[in-house]
Amino acid sequence: MLSLCVTWRTSTVGVHTGDSIVVAPSQTLGDKEYQMLRTSALNIISELGITGGCNVQYALHPESFEYCVIEVNPRVSRSSALASKATGYPIAKVAAKIALGYTLDEIKNAVTKKTYASFEPMLDYCVVKMPRLPFDKFISAKRTLGTQMKATGEVMSICTNFEGGLMKAIRSLEQHVDCLLSYDFSGLSDSELLEQLEKVDDIRIWRIAEALRRGVSYDRIHEITLIDHWFIDKLAILVEMENALKAVGEGKAGLTTELLAEAKRIEFPDNVIARLTKIPQAEIKRQRYDNGIRLPTRWWIPVPPSLLPRLRTTIPALEASMRLWRQAGARRCWYWAQALSASGRGLSLISVLSTVPGPSAGKVMRRL
Repeated sequence: MLSLCVTWRTSTVGVHTGDSIVVAPSQTLGDKEYQMLRTSALNIISELGITGGCNVQYALHPESFEYCVIEVNPRVSRSSALASKATGYPIAKVAAKIALGYTLDEIKNAVTKKTYASFEPMLDYCVVKMPRLPFDKFISAKRTLGTQMKATGEVMSICTNFEGGLMKAIRSLEQHVDCLLSYDFSGLSDSELLEQLEKVDDIRIWRIAEALRRGVSYDRIHEITLIDHWFIDKLAILVEMENALKAVGEGKAGLTTELLAEAKRIEFPDNVIARLTKIPQAEIKRQRYDNGIRLPTRWWIPVPPSLLPRLRTTIPALEASMRLWRQAGARRCWYWAQALSASGRGLSLISVLSTVPGPSAGKVMRRL
């Protein structure tokens, strides 16, 4: 048995996991708590005699080591799909082979071709899952979140830091939101805003950001929402960047290379930077390119260190291959993807399966 992925919810017990923002790996769980829950999960699976995929949900008291088992799913569920995509570990495929009688030390890792399925994946990047709630379509529906799941979908983002992952996830919702300034709370007084913080709904993180802008302390926000100080601090980092960019727009400071690089590190898009600084978006892009600020966007994905041995080509070869494959209109092909490790110390290139419209390009491409 092995523990593949520990995901951590930003919300408290009482909100369905499908309606919660989920982070992997856990950002606020200490090693003692992690080992305690891991051992408990393995004991449960062993006692129940479960073979194959399984996920166990816990509720952990934030101020003690008391925990409760919420549910045990002896199957591949939505949480399993998230863990599989977040870690790159093919849970469903491995579970199918186990059902055929294979053991973990007999199943080779499909990506590295060297290690086996018995190795637990380690992440050096941050994955953020955000629910896609349909209140933009069902405008009269009750927006309060509880134990009944209301999300009709979800988005998953990968970044080297939580702030950037959250910003990516917000933009991916496709609900006309692109940052933590997307909702207007100017009509609320400070006392009314604090009352609104008690409401658990789809725009709660935007209210928390507004409270931080108004100088509400971390402790006060934590007291009302019971959200961990770590997540509140990460939201505060995004708010501080908003204020720094607004200062540029008000003429109080200039848009330095350092400020622009930090804004892009935590995934502020060019249009938001342009809106806050009152500088044309084309000028923002030109300044980025002139200073070599080009963050991972196209074909770039973070990968765990175990994939580094897959380095087999160079960036010029990648660009040449992509041009050939686009011309061929590949239906199903393998392409090179440049990957930046979270530590920023190195790059790697891995093969990723892609499906695009067009005739087969088997004669043009060579599978790795």
